[in-house]
Amino acid sequence: MVTGYVQDYESAESGALRELKEETNLEGKILKTTEPYWSDDNEDNRWVRVALIIEVGRAESFKMDANESQAFKWVTPDDPLVAESETIQRTFKKLGLL
Repeated sequence: MVTGYVQDYESAESGALRELKEETNLEGKILKTTEPYWSDDNEDNRWVRVALIIEVGRAESFKMDANESQAFKWVTPDDPLVAESETIQRTFKKLGLL
């Protein structure tokens, strides 16, 4: 799950594709988008999120930007990481993956 912030006057979709390229060097095509939804990570932070499924081409082009991310992991809906994270579960549900 690549994450990031939308820049001024940028659509959520354009921001997601830009963040994907910045963080992984991959280009992609958006297959599915959710409506925006609120997420309260804690009492101090409330986020508006938009979840997307993006198909990437040429996965061999993957190159993690160490300035953007510290690690990566491909996950499936049955991965234990999903069970441990309410945020990931909610995102997967919004996308129809759970």
